[in-house]
Amino acid sequence: MRWQGTDRFYAEVQTIARGGTGSADAGTVAIDLAAVIERSRTRREVILWRGVRSAVRTFGGSAALSSTEAGIRTVRFEGFASMSLDRSVAEREFTVPWGEGGPALLRIAVPRGARAFRIGAVGRRDLEYQQEVVMLDPVVRLRDVGRTDGVRVIQSEVVI
Repeated sequence: MRWQGTDRFYAEVQTIARGGTGSADAGTVAIDLAAVIERSRTRREVILWRGVRSAVRTFGGSAALSSTEAGIRTVRFEGFASMSLDRSVAEREFTVPWGEGGPALLRIAVPRGARAFRIGAVGRRDLEYQQEVVMLDPVVRLRDVGRTDGVRVIQSEVVI
C-alpha cells in the first residue's frame, strides 16, 4: 500500500480523507486505508506517540497548553493520524523543525478495541523502523502536560 514515503504522496491521500480532491491513485489508497482501519482493532491497550512541530497549529490558541486546560480538552485529528509505537521515532522525526509555539509529544493511550492499523507488512521495508500505526479521525482527550528530558509531553487517550 502506497502510504508511507518521502515524496509527500501521503499529503495527497490526507487531503482526500479530509474531503478534498486528488489523483485517482491517492483516492484508491485513501479508500483502501480507511477500509483496513475499519476492520482492524487493537487487541489490548497500547501506548502510541505522535510528534507535533507546532503546538499552536495543532491545538490552537495558547502554546502553553496548561495542565488545567489539558484536563478538559479534546482534539479531533481529521483524516489519517499517524503515530508510532516508538517514542524516539516520534520525537526525532516529527517534532523538527519547530513551528509556532514549539513542538510537543503526545503520549496516547489507545484502549483495547480501538480502530487502528499498523502499517508494518504493507508499508515500505525501509520505513518499518517507524513502527507506524494509523487511525482515522481519532478523538483524543488531553489529560496532562509535563516535560521529560526537556520535551513537552502531553498525556492523552483516544476516546472510543
